[in-house]
Amino acid sequence: MRYGESLGQDRVAYILRSRYSAHLDALLGCGRSTKCAQGEHPMARTYIVFGDIAGKLDILRVECTRCPRKGRYSVAKLVAQYGRRGNMTKWISDLKADCAQRDVSQLHERCDLICPDLPKLL
Repeated sequence: MRYGESLGQDRVAYILRSRYSAHLDALLGCGRSTKCAQGEHPMARTYIVFGDIAGKLDILRVECTRCPRKGRYSVAKLVAQYGRRGNMTKWISDLKADCAQRDVSQLHERCDLICPDLPKLL
């Protein structure tokens, strides 16, 4: 295994958390109690699901910061295909599976997908 090969989904989760952490704190609680809303629940999610953006956004834009790849996805179709509890981190990782920049040896040159509309929502 080459250095950095195992980053995949973990790297995407880290990027989402680091870029959107201020917005995720309130969103990721399970809503069952005040402890959950404050992020103290032991099983609080650390990822975004499609149900979090359903009803707030019609089209989800995805862009790569390293190459010209861009895409627009209907949130209703994503919810229908993956369900309201579908993990967006895994979905983004699957999206870049065929990118030529995915397995480059230099980390700063790797494919880096972002959803520019998420900070406005969360």
